[in-house]
Amino acid sequence: TQAIPLGNRLREAQGVARVDVALASVEVTNRQRLLVGEVTQGFVDLFAQARQIALRDRLIEISRRLVELSRARAKVGEVSSIEVNTAALELAKLEQERATLAAERTSQVQRLKPLLGLAPEEDFEIGGDFDAVVSALAATGDGNKTTWNRPDLRAATLAINRVEAEQRVARAEVRGDLIVGAD
Repeated sequence: TQAIPLGNRLREAQGVARVDVALASVEVTNRQRLLVGEVTQGFVDLFAQARQIALRDRLIEISRRLVELSRARAKVGEVSSIEVNTAALELAKLEQERATLAAERTSQVQRLKPLLGLAPEEDFEIGGDFDAVVSALAATGDGNKTTWNRPDLRAATLAINRVEAEQRVARAEVRGDLIVGAD
């Protein structure tokens, strides 16, 4: 006996398979998009943290000079020891903030290494101008064009197409196969 499929069932099943292949391709593209976004965000965070650390370093240097000046003024009786202690506490607070930022930066570098394919013991340096990176990222937002080219939206469309193709296959399977046999 030989089953002869009726109702274009095989063609419809091939349509489902084609949609599955396109869906897998779009999922890979979407994962690439997400990875680029994660790496970009990581680098922007590193730039921002480096800038914050540099600002804290400047503030620490200014606070140190203020503490030294306050101590010199306290020796001659121009300011009280309370003002000296307040300036010293502010300096300690700034140093603590800088240490926290440095720890966050180290943590961010460790999170970024696997995304870049680097081993934990490998090191890398970021360079360039932060403002140039920000302006380049802002320039890539081209309205509707990026929305339509997003792989995740394309995957959603393909998922809908897959369900429709499976419905066509199910309708084709309702009709039984014609079976021809010989004795």
